[in-house]
Amino acid sequence: MVRTKKAAGLAISKTDWTTELTWQLLTEAEKPENRKTLLGKRKDENTSKDTKIAVFKRIGSVILEDLYVINPDAVGDHVKKHFDYLVNHYKHHAHRLRTTGVGIQDDNTGYDPDEEHFNHYIPTSGPDNSTPMNIKSIWDEIVSKFPFFLDLHRMLSTHPNVTPIVITTGVGPAGKKTLHYQAPSEDEDEHEGHPASPPSQVFSATQMQQFQTLQQALDAASFPTSQSFADPFADSFPSNFNLDSEKENHLPPPTLTPNQVSSKSKVASATPPTRTSKSLLSHDALEKAKQCISKLPKKRTFEDVLTNLQQANLKSINDRARDEINLKKRQLLLEEFKAGIWEVEEYQTKLKELNDENVVEAEPPAKRIQYSPDWDEIE
Repeated sequence: MVRTKKAAGLAISKTDWTTELTWQLLTEAEKPENRKTLLGKRKDENTSKDTKIAVFKRIGSVILEDLYVINPDAVGDHVKKHFDYLVNHYKHHAHRLRTTGVGIQDDNTGYDPDEEHFNHYIPTSGPDNSTPMNIKSIWDEIVSKFPFFLDLHRMLSTHPNVTPIVITTGVGPAGKKTLHYQAPSEDEDEHEGHPASPPSQVFSATQMQQFQTLQQALDAASFPTSQSFADPFADSFPSNFNLDSEKENHLPPPTLTPNQVSSKSKVASATPPTRTSKSLLSHDALEKAKQCISKLPKKRTFEDVLTNLQQANLKSINDRARDEINLKKRQLLLEEFKAGIWEVEEYQTKLKELNDENVVEAEPPAKRIQYSPDWDEIE
């Protein structure tokens, strides 16, 4: 069954997005059933099964009711394009409010120089008393040109799919850099009107203790020898203390009597000198073993690969030509048999000879067998 293309609806005129109509679009986009799909869900929310185009159609059915009746698909496409236009303009203007600060090394907080933050993060509600004057002036200029910026900032500044939390650059001449686009202490509750939790309340006491233990373990690992492997008895004795075994090693040699000296000399003369044992393998056996050791083959070059490919192609061409010749011989033999030139026994004999020739030609050459060295011969 051939599927036909879905018939397009009636064409509608280009939508005139006035200021009032744009405000209606933003109001509908902030509703929970639409916001979860367009901007992402929050921590305490479930995901939505609606697609973005379905949400845009739903918004269009509210703000463009007359046109939605004529062509719902076209209305959804118009709403999507204008919403994308607003999001892109927000990103363009928000970039002016971000100035990168320099990472500060702090031994107490463990701040890493490759962590970069912006000099100031504007809250979701807009500039406050802590916002610098130059940032406020830029904000006022943006709002005067783009009046929807405040509402878009409240909607988009804390959603990672529009404003990423962090961006990590690749390793380059300046090293790896991690740029924080959102405030590190900013949470989902902040844009709902609740203040962000201070850093001390983010982790529990147990978690802080675990972090301290992990930091101590990392510090210990930076030493050449870990403290856990140090000798526990290294400091148990004073530096001038000697063990009894050391005293025994440093005792003066005992004095021998003349009889003891003569008896020891007799025993030494009776004991024959020991000869150094020679190697069990002779020089010839070692040389023979070296000759039996095969060297590793050289690594194949690009020319070797091309040569192998060419040989494989030639072999394939030769095999195909041989098969065609054999087929023609069989056909010729069959025609001679039908013409009465060959008897049945003669035809079978000729056919068997032809098969034997094909087997001999198709059989690959036998590889040379390499035997392992016989180690019993060199003992």
